[in-house]
Amino acid sequence: MSEIEPQTSTDYIKRKFLQKLRKDIRDKMTLSLTSSLSDLVQK
Repeated sequence: MSEIEPQTSTDYIKRKFLQKLRKDIRDKMTLSLTSSLSDLVQK
């Protein structure tokens, strides 16, 4: 069992990290999209 646990926790950490990364990227993309749209509207 002890051989499986570390890998599982590593996968878990990777998954959490990727989720956070994805969320950050999504937030940045949303921000850039919003700012681009507002720029377009102002012009």
